[in-house]
Amino acid sequence: NDSKRKVNDLAVQSNEIDYYKNNYLSSNFRQNTYTLFVERGLSLLNSNGYFSYIMPNYFLSTDNDLIFRDFLFNKNQVLSILDVKNVFVDATVYCIIPIIKPGNNSKEILFFEKLSNLETLDKNISAPKIFKPSKAISKTRSNYSSTKSRSSENTRR
Repeated sequence: NDSKRKVNDLAVQSNEIDYYKNNYLSSNFRQNTYTLFVERGLSLLNSNGYFSYIMPNYFLSTDNDLIFRDFLFNKNQVLSILDVKNVFVDATVYCIIPIIKPGNNSKEILFFEKLSNLETLDKNISAPKIFKPSKAISKTRSNYSSTKSRSSENTRR
């Protein structure tokens, strides 16, 4: 019965959402699962590990991602961000590649940009700019929202 299946699927989704809310700091009412992958990945690192994913840049300025920004910038150390813009042919989202260490907070972040639409990054990255995250990053929009775009090296325990 299709209607029964839909009800059961909704129950499973509800259970999953409850699990995420109870087990992940960055979980919110409009869940983007990449935030869960980032949080889980960082939790697997030892204190000398590094984490990097390619991910959408919109979390840097959306109100729905305040908790994730607070987690990322205030509870971890973002060392650098590479703005790779629109790297996927059919995608409409701009992407970034951050390099993150667990613990501490991000005092200064090196920000690099892909310079042209060339497929390679070799000799196609800007000189670094330094950004300092706002102390109120979890209460207001990020000071990174002025940039248009913003990890998979993963050293585990």
